Amino acid sequence: MKNESPTRLRRPRAGKSPTRPLTRLKAERVQNALRKLPGWRMPRSGAAITRAFQFRSAETPVLFAALVGALAREGGHHPPSLTVHGREVVCRLASAKAGGVTRGDIRLARRISLLEQ
Repeated sequence: MKNESPTRLRRPRAGKSPTRPLTRLKAERVQNALRKLPGWRMPRSGAAITRAFQFRSAETPVLFAALVGALAREGGHHPPSLTVHGREVVCRLASAKAGGVTRGDIRLARRISLLEQ
């Protein structure tokens, strides 16, 4: 019997989707999606969606930021832009390669919003 090593599965790289290219969503489509995502906003430029999260303790924002990073990686999404200001975390989601907001950004915003519950 031939000595075979076990097959190793590789995770896809974050932000790499072999089946679908990144496509920037039109502003109307983003606005429609944001109606179902309370607190998320799109600046006039339409280049990103943002939301500020407030916390009671000083430690929670750092833990929240780590969870958001893990969600992004798990979903094959590039790391989001997170800014921590004391007890507030501001999330900014956009895909640089697409030049704006993509379906992946909307999906990640939904998952981030679930952390609040």
